[in-house]
Amino acid sequence: MDVETGLFGPAVFLDVWAVRDLSRAAMTDLRNRFATALAMAGGSLLVSTAWITELDGLQGDARSRAQALFTSLGAHWLLINPVVSAVAAREARNELGAYLSRDSLNGYVLERSGELLRSNTDPHTVSDAEFFDLGRTLVWTAADPGAATTSAAQSQALKNAAKARADADTDEQRQNRTAHLRLYPRVAFASGQMACVHNAVWREVTRRSLGRTWMPNDGFDIAHLIPALTIGGLIAVDSDWKDIGQAASANLPDRHATLYRPGELERLVVDLETRARAIQDEIARRAYEIFEQRGRLHGHDLDDWLQAERELRGRQ
Repeated sequence: MDVETGLFGPAVFLDVWAVRDLSRAAMTDLRNRFATALAMAGGSLLVSTAWITELDGLQGDARSRAQALFTSLGAHWLLINPVVSAVAAREARNELGAYLSRDSLNGYVLERSGELLRSNTDPHTVSDAEFFDLGRTLVWTAADPGAATTSAAQSQALKNAAKARADADTDEQRQNRTAHLRLYPRVAFASGQMACVHNAVWREVTRRSLGRTWMPNDGFDIAHLIPALTIGGLIAVDSDWKDIGQAASANLPDRHATLYRPGELERLVVDLETRARAIQDEIARRAYEIFEQRGRLHGHDLDDWLQAERELRGRQ
């Protein structure tokens, strides 16, 4: 099966706390608005296998609501690779889709295809939204404790590697208060996006290390903040990581990314809705231009709209 993937509209990253907040019973309206705006904008939720593992703590009705939210997103999500070294190497080789986790995507396609075939459904006959149902991942992790344990071990390894680096950097910073500048020199965004963000974030973390306690989940947070900040878009993270991300953003293009902390999910959704309307307006303007170029010939509304959408997608 051939799979075409890419990022058209804005990227959105939701830390685990944001998913938990959106999964509360009182957040039905905000959940629906988020899913609608993401689809209208042609955006994608950034996820990883480690991220899905961290959601395993959701239980009962909250888990059901999270599953329903993910299903409502259709195909509007991307599996990213939080292992920065692998992404940076691919970026340096100018590989397309440097941030995409191909192994994870292949794993999803195989699992979903097998699930459909076992129910006597040809995977080629279902829509993209049905096939790429992110909600199924919560079903699979609940049904397969062995796979969940393996994923949890991989997530923990990610955290352990980050903590080992942070400890070594803190020792260096303790000996020399300018060590963060030597360890993580500035890199121009244009010459290497991931390297630029990686160094900017770790430089800020190291600069703060003597007055900051490394928390158990920090390895997960930094591993996801770096690719999310590199790709750009709307990013919901813990308060501490919002501050770090904003400080690191001084090295990035203006308005490349907007960060949100707990209590700011409403603002994130409003900003996403604003972007969705802007994208829809741009498509509508171009579709009308195409209509006029056709000699104002009626009956091709959908064709004009789809052509305008393809052109905008190509530019982005």
